[in-house]
Amino acid sequence: MDSYGQFEDGNQLSYARLQELLLKEQPDCGVDVTRDLVPTMKHLILKSTFAVRKTIDPFKRKYCFELFGYDFILDEDFNTWLIEVNTNPCLEESSQMLKQYLPRMIEDMLKITIDQIFPKVTKKKRIPIGGNGQASHNAHHNSPMKLKNRKHSVAGQASSGNKSGFKASHKARLADRAEKQNEAANKRDVVRSPKRL
Repeated sequence: MDSYGQFEDGNQLSYARLQELLLKEQPDCGVDVTRDLVPTMKHLILKSTFAVRKTIDPFKRKYCFELFGYDFILDEDFNTWLIEVNTNPCLEESSQMLKQYLPRMIEDMLKITIDQIFPKVTKKKRIPIGGNGQASHNAHHNSPMKLKNRKHSVAGQASSGNKSGFKASHKARLADRAEKQNEAANKRDVVRSPKRL
């Protein structure tokens, strides 16, 4: 068509822009887009999905999803009609509006599907060690090599015959305990790769 995109980019209107045009062109129609039209479209989506609930996934496959595209039309009395449901809707960013909304729609779709099966993994915080209530250092400071060197250092002080021998041996035991706790924590932090769908 020669007039495609002549009045609106991609022949598309946002709900807000459609409401502005209704108020301007037909101020007495009494139609509120978000109050009247959008809920009707949602209701038709629910009814159509419910109608095919037993045939939409006959093999009852787990861990799968599908994106559907719904097309509606308004008649002259502002009744909303469902035209068709597309199983392979176009995701082309052919207008500024679609460039804004399509990435958000895809992100939301993945949040309610993939992210439910593979949640975000965060590192666990280290728990306090020893009897003094101080939190343990980070993994770098409590690496096995550093703890081993620290243990030998304080053990050497204990064997040197100075007055702080008992205190040094106590620190060596704490360092040894911290090393074992770190090794156990590192084993727990290993993330197993999820099974493929």
